[in-house]
Amino acid sequence: RGPGRSRRSVRRLRGSPPVIGSRVRPAGCAIPSAGGRCLPECVSAGSCRASTLRFVDGRVLVGRPLGFLGETLRFLAVYPSPGPVLVPFSDAEPLSLHESLRACTDPADGEALLALAEVCSARGLVDTALRELDRVTAASPGLEGAVRDRRSRIREEAARRGLADAREHLAAGRAEHARAALDEVLERFPDTPAAAEAREVRRGIAEAGASLVPVSDRQHRRAQR
Repeated sequence: RGPGRSRRSVRRLRGSPPVIGSRVRPAGCAIPSAGGRCLPECVSAGSCRASTLRFVDGRVLVGRPLGFLGETLRFLAVYPSPGPVLVPFSDAEPLSLHESLRACTDPADGEALLALAEVCSARGLVDTALRELDRVTAASPGLEGAVRDRRSRIREEAARRGLADAREHLAAGRAEHARAALDEVLERFPDTPAAAEAREVRRGIAEAGASLVPVSDRQHRRAQR
């Protein structure tokens, strides 16, 4: 547990029976040898079927994701303590959260995949969110309109975040960092409304930089052309 963090952020469901399994480790077992029982399906398969959920504070849970409701992941843990737990999305490392959510999402359920894309976008996994939208189209062609709208919104929101970062850099006098942030917006999301604003900001930076060049230097550059 990280400093100042409460164990209440991962709530154990009371009244749920512990997971009973074998202590014989199947091949490729993810559970540390210090303790924890295997999932029943691991024993029957003869290989590890457990997933690892990583937290932003460094903790880990080993077990099986069960599903999610709102902003909470339901996870059946077998290590370090057996039993079902509720994990707020904000406590899980984004990529690990995506792996758990994808493992418990029906790949043929377009609506569920749309929800998964939204979670990825909210956690800063823009490219992952866009890939999940591709899966929605394959699973449910009837959701093409919803996918198009989500894709447009996710790209615009990502571009807006990049634009905001650039403006923060500018306000702090970090022109080079601002240019880098703007260039990324223009490269990744060139057709978004935010990109149009980014071009104007980028042009303003270039003009401001040119005005700061001494006259003698400008004349020298023209002479070299």
